[in-house]
Amino acid sequence: MDNRDNLHDDIPFYIECAEKQRGEILELGCGTGRVALVLAEKGFRVTGLVLSRQMLDIFCEIIKAKPESADKITLVHGNMADFCFDRKFALKQCLGFRRETPKKGTSNLGIIIYIICDK
Repeated sequence: MDNRDNLHDDIPFYIECAEKQRGEILELGCGTGRVALVLAEKGFRVTGLVLSRQMLDIFCEIIKAKPESADKITLVHGNMADFCFDRKFALKQCLGFRRETPKKGTSNLGIIIYIICDK
C-alpha cells in the first residue's frame, strides 16, 4: 500500500530549491496554490501562471484568507505553452502528473517535476 502524503511530502523539496536560488519563483500551472502558498509563507516572492479560470478563482479566494502571503504572490491567467514575462526568475517549476500502469499496492498517479534554475 502506498502511504505517501502526495499533497505534502514534496513541499520540503520545493523549499530547499527556493532557498538555494534566493530569488523570485515562477510556478507554471500553479493550480490552487498548494506549493506557491507555502513558498510565499516562507517569504519567497512567487508568480503563478494558471490556465484554468476555476483554479485561479479558487486560488484568489484562498489568498484573501491569507493576507500575510498576498503581497508575495502574483497570479497570471495564461497558457504555459505561450507566455512571456518582462523579467527573469531565479527558479521556475512545473509539476506535471501522468497516469501509469498501477503496480500492486501502489498509486497509479506518478509525478513529474521540472525545475529550472538560472545560475
